[in-house]
Amino acid sequence: MLKNNNIYTGLSLGILVPFLAFGFQWILFGRLESAHLASGEGMALNFKTRTICMIALCANALLVGAYQKRRANETVRGVAIMTVILAFVWFIYYGYEILE
Repeated sequence: MLKNNNIYTGLSLGILVPFLAFGFQWILFGRLESAHLASGEGMALNFKTRTICMIALCANALLVGAYQKRRANETVRGVAIMTVILAFVWFIYYGYEILE
């Protein structure tokens, strides 16, 4: 089995991957805007940031799938816990905009 099949590895990966995915998407969208291939005009306030955060959070689904194939249940549990925590934080921070 895996040497790193523990909940702490899952928690670490569960927070690291969304932050890396967010950074990658932010840079990509910025370059697309500077090349005039994408525009943030006409969108709701915080739409770009809110959407990039949610997509970055969904990157954890890739982790869950990869570690489930390896039957690393403790790591999957850590990633799932961190995903729920981050989703809760996202909803607290951006939920009022959606519910209006």
